[in-house]
Amino acid sequence: MDGGHIMRDRVTLLGIFTLTCLVATSELWAYFDGDFDIQRHFLPKEENMIDWKAYQLPLAWQRKWHTVKNGFQGTCGSLSQELFYLKHDIKLQADVHKNFSLLYSQEREEFYRSEPVYQQIEARFGHRYYISVLGFPTYEKKFEDLGAAISYNEPYSMKHVKLTYLNQLGTYNKKNINDDRNEVTDDLHRTPMLFKLDTRYRLFNKLDIILDLKQELEGILRDRADGLEKSYRGHDYRGTLIWDINGAWLCGLAFQRREEARSHRPFDPFGALVLDQQIDRYYLDLFGNVRFLEDELTFGYLDSGFKNTIDAADPTQNYRMHLNCKQLYAKWQKDINEWMKWLFSFQLGTYDYAKTGGIDDDGIKTKAGVGLTFYKSEMINFLVLTTWSADSISEGQWDGGNMQLQMAF
Repeated sequence: MDGGHIMRDRVTLLGIFTLTCLVATSELWAYFDGDFDIQRHFLPKEENMIDWKAYQLPLAWQRKWHTVKNGFQGTCGSLSQELFYLKHDIKLQADVHKNFSLLYSQEREEFYRSEPVYQQIEARFGHRYYISVLGFPTYEKKFEDLGAAISYNEPYSMKHVKLTYLNQLGTYNKKNINDDRNEVTDDLHRTPMLFKLDTRYRLFNKLDIILDLKQELEGILRDRADGLEKSYRGHDYRGTLIWDINGAWLCGLAFQRREEARSHRPFDPFGALVLDQQIDRYYLDLFGNVRFLEDELTFGYLDSGFKNTIDAADPTQNYRMHLNCKQLYAKWQKDINEWMKWLFSFQLGTYDYAKTGGIDDDGIKTKAGVGLTFYKSEMINFLVLTTWSADSISEGQWDGGNMQLQMAF
């Protein structure tokens, strides 16, 4: 390929990169969205954890994503008559010079609440060992963030480590001014700093180790309108281990533990710290996978849960919500031709559900799925999935639809 073609390819990729950033600019509030408020987040029905599992991308797609340099993946499925489950990821990389690259990433998952888009621009310097400056501007400058990172190897390789520091809302106080839209009664006493460790490594060409660990140190907002210091802290630990036994058989585990805590105390004069809210979400997924002839079978056991606990000064405002689910599942993919596959799935699980103002419940849920995957080599996968209740004939069998898309380019 001549120099002109290379330059045109770089310009095209940079154009896509720039356009994507401009379209999404106003939606970033870093990983912490500046929300110190206490809210009654909940999951609306008992089978939500079973819905969540049904809408996760197939295992082969998840493994492929770690080695994609530029791509998009997303899933959308019905949780109830009012809500969708939504998740998407975007990553773009333009290598301007052998020692300088521009990277863009975006992620969003909406499950128990509506979430902002988390996105990041990164200017990276170096070769094999890198130093980066990263962040993202916002329309209201007080919500912008700025950080730095050090990393080893390319993020799309299976020998990559990255440590990130992000000063979230770092200019909040300087940019938080009185104007026609805003009457200033608050300031950040401590900015919510984020530390993140991201690593993926293939050991002995058999064992994939993938970790994404985020720790958010306490951020404190002083609100003079009510004389309170409001604080937030949280963490989100995720990881996957996959062991390729012999090229046909795989086994592994995936986990997540996400916690958020919001507290308050009077600051003039200082009073005792009160824990107002704690949100916990977790899962542990143990799975196996076997490929044979034109078929692929994934099966496993998933233990998952969500809890939102609010302890208010007024006992009538206290709130408790939890959903715990343990389930067995299987997904079978079968080739139809060179561009289509069948997908059949089945899930069987127990649940324990409780919510303030609702009726406590526990029992057994089953769900079956039938779908079609349309694909083109390693570039495109598109799944249309229908799910059906297998244990409630009187209430109807239709239980929701789902679409999943993955593109590499």
